[in-house]
Amino acid sequence: MSRPRGTYCRFILLAVCAVGLLVAVGSPFWFDAHVSAEQTPNVHLTQTQPRAVMAVPGAVLQRAPSLLILPVTQIQNETLTPVSVYAYLTWSDPKHGNRPARLLLGQISIFPANQPGTFTIHLSQEFQELLKQSPDFQQLSPLLVLELRPIHSQALPAMDLTIGPVEWRTADESTAT
Repeated sequence: MSRPRGTYCRFILLAVCAVGLLVAVGSPFWFDAHVSAEQTPNVHLTQTQPRAVMAVPGAVLQRAPSLLILPVTQIQNETLTPVSVYAYLTWSDPKHGNRPARLLLGQISIFPANQPGTFTIHLSQEFQELLKQSPDFQQLSPLLVLELRPIHSQALPAMDLTIGPVEWRTADESTAT
């Protein structure tokens, strides 16, 4: 009995991954379903809406930040399911017919799984080089995508995670906003 169930679970997981890949690569979702950080200082990630997309202000890109600060201000996770939040930068890539391109900025894992906190992602050298190589990067419609995922390939249970406001900082900036 457990053998067919395991096969079924792997099939479902593969199907979900395939659908996720289609959404990530081919959907206009990356570019149409967003608001600016000024309009929505907080984002809510849930099991039914595990992804949030927001515009990256031009002033942020000009400063070439080295840190992305994600304050998790509220979390409802009654099952204590371990979760991570992945942060991506996406943009319209003119080298590939304006198809969406993305760069993983980093991930945070929330532990304990029901405790708020402030998390820092150190932005990669690849991110810094991307900004230096493209002085007009703002014209490529850069977006910050935050995606909630379970850590152990489980289904996301009923949960609600509030993040915000997201902050972009240079290493020499103080902790004050």
